[in-house]
Amino acid sequence: DISVGSTGAPSAPVTIKTDPSDHAGLDVYADGDLGNKILTLKADSNAAGEISIKDTAGVDSVKISNTSSRGQVDLYDDGGVVRMTAEVDSNEQGKLTLKDSSANDSVKLSSDSNRRGTVSVHDSAGVIRMTALVDSNEQGELTLKDSSANESIKLASDSNKRGVVDIYDAA
Repeated sequence: DISVGSTGAPSAPVTIKTDPSDHAGLDVYADGDLGNKILTLKADSNAAGEISIKDTAGVDSVKISNTSSRGQVDLYDDGGVVRMTAEVDSNEQGKLTLKDSSANDSVKLSSDSNRRGTVSVHDSAGVIRMTALVDSNEQGELTLKDSSANESIKLASDSNKRGVVDIYDAA
């Protein structure tokens, strides 16, 4: 048994008590190089667990964390900018967000609080231009928007299993 930073009996074969001043827990360095931290296991600012995997420059590549008592995984580009987040949202539903090279939302997959799926596709500024979803009547719906974010085409099904096509002229 190994116990570090704890005065009590270890609760596992290896027990590490994080430092309350900076939440530090365990750092792993590559090839004995103390300038090349590749993994950090620590408490976040809310005393929940966080694991960060870093590249050889010490920049985050992957972060696994607990956000508001829900799991989250962030994937980063080589500059340390989040490009994808998988999380459990405030509705207790899964959500996946892909971001473009400017860190704007690009594609988002989610569910509402009634377990109905939604896919949204965004333009280069992060504005939603296409949405595919299941509505409150359990019918599929696809909405396309023009460059001013006005609905231009909506494809849907009604409760009688008939297709509905709405085409709008925003001019």
